[in-house]
Amino acid sequence: MLHKQTKNRATRRCILGASILMSSLFVSPSLWAADSLGGALTEGKPTVNARVRLETVAQDNALKDASAQTLRVRAGYQTAPYNGLSVLVEVEGTTGSGDFNSSANKKTTFSKVIDPSVSDVNRAVVTYQADKNKVKAGRQRIKIDNDRFVGNVGWRQNEQTFGAAYWENGAMIQDTEIKYAYISNINNIKGKNVGSASNILNLGYTGLGAGKLTGYAYMIKLLETNGTQAADESFNSVGVRFKGAAASGESNKLLYTLEYASQSHMKDVAGADTQSASYTFAEGGYQIKGVATLKGSYEVLGGDGTYGFQTPLATKHAFNGWSDQFLSTPTAGLKDTFVTVATKVAGVKLKVIQHNFATDSGGDGLGSELDFVAVKKIGKPYKVVLKYASYTAGDTGSYVDTNKLWLQGEAKF
Repeated sequence: MLHKQTKNRATRRCILGASILMSSLFVSPSLWAADSLGGALTEGKPTVNARVRLETVAQDNALKDASAQTLRVRAGYQTAPYNGLSVLVEVEGTTGSGDFNSSANKKTTFSKVIDPSVSDVNRAVVTYQADKNKVKAGRQRIKIDNDRFVGNVGWRQNEQTFGAAYWENGAMIQDTEIKYAYISNINNIKGKNVGSASNILNLGYTGLGAGKLTGYAYMIKLLETNGTQAADESFNSVGVRFKGAAASGESNKLLYTLEYASQSHMKDVAGADTQSASYTFAEGGYQIKGVATLKGSYEVLGGDGTYGFQTPLATKHAFNGWSDQFLSTPTAGLKDTFVTVATKVAGVKLKVIQHNFATDSGGDGLGSELDFVAVKKIGKPYKVVLKYASYTAGDTGSYVDTNKLWLQGEAKF
């Protein structure tokens, strides 16, 4: 946990950053607003979300097979806007039973299912919004682009949220959206609070017509409990991303994405051993309206044998296979070549992904993985999910065959 003084300093920086950003807005508040402070409170929106899940894990190693039954309940209240200001407070609690290693229950002889029993304030955030400007201060959910660098890890029962000052502006430059966040701490999926002094900058331009061009700079700095920089947790990433679609025939689409980033890593606080790596992503696809979407993708998290490209604040579960083999990039890097097929049958959304993995340095085989998910919505509030991941290890000896199965029900009001 953060040292108390460190948390206070981080909170002050967060509030100061939000104040500075608010002072930069010179546009009138949105016309959608409550008439009074009392109206803002009474005309708000309560929210309730409940999610129950069975997760099983079987690995070809000495760990016992895991079976976890978990329940997550989340409840909140969003006030109506008043003079452009609104407040959201949301609490959540997760409880679980079964034989699994949650990272906190000391059942270390079983495979991991990182859904510890924990209750906390998930979000507590003040928002000021006026036209195309938005400022948020407090504990909040932050999702940038596709969550590859900054995300909420929404698949886990205890999502990742951020103590941050966040600014979003779509009016300052034509066809350009500016996003900036100063993150003072992270409440991670294990229910632990990690200190941070991270700056997140993302610029998206939509004036090209063929797609959205995004440039970004993510200066991620995580802190020790005494407020000093964590020796191995400083990553500066600068990159560019282009994603778009082109019409093909009357209703079909060609899909394409290209992305490149360069990362420097400060191995120690003094900066005596700076290391670097690159990130590359290329994807092409075809969408047949009302039938299916097919995509072929190639992702490289660079590595030279001593350091691999890292994304510590990402929604990592969404990338490189759902069995979560590569939550930390190997020092030799990771190449992921994968094909995705998505369709809908009788109201059930279906997706299949086939991955093939290799190291960036040396090209050693790291195995393959088959992922499958089926999602069915029942009315507006209910959803059922069946999900499966089967990883087959390569010949490096560093990983083992792993099978994971999830059955989940969710209600959202």
